[in-house]
Amino acid sequence: MVWQVGVHLSVQLSLFKSNTLPAISGWPAFLFFCGIIQRMDTTNFGEHLMLDCYGADNDLLNSKELVLQLLTELPEKLGMHKLADPVVYFAAGNGDKDPGGWSGFVVIMESHIALHTFVGRGFLSADVYTCQNGMDQEFIINYFKETFKTTDIEINFVKRGTRYPTLNN
Repeated sequence: MVWQVGVHLSVQLSLFKSNTLPAISGWPAFLFFCGIIQRMDTTNFGEHLMLDCYGADNDLLNSKELVLQLLTELPEKLGMHKLADPVVYFAAGNGDKDPGGWSGFVVIMESHIALHTFVGRGFLSADVYTCQNGMDQEFIINYFKETFKTTDIEINFVKRGTRYPTLNN
């Protein structure tokens, strides 16, 4: 829960465990009852799934067509809406940590999907970020696993904008 103080400053009072105003006294109570502090209902803005895929097939990682196909199909499979066609670029390696590969991106109405392949390392890094809640993580993980024949996937999932206001100002 977030409490708005004045016009421009928001503070989260993490001690409050419920949606009701706790028993407070002194100047915070005075500010609340004078209308200077107001309760703001919040939600999370969206969800961000980050996948680091290991042991992927190097021939599949080196396929510009496959990366483009994934970025074209995945938004539709997730019920998302592309704002533009996906773009895919070849990024040359730097001779050290990065052996080079394909980087692709698609802007969707709900946010974006990006992926980077590292040919020669059998590695793929992907982001699926959406303002929708309830992302089908299992479907996305399996889709990447089957598409690139990965043997191991490191998964990171973050709820974004956890204090996002439910109403416009």
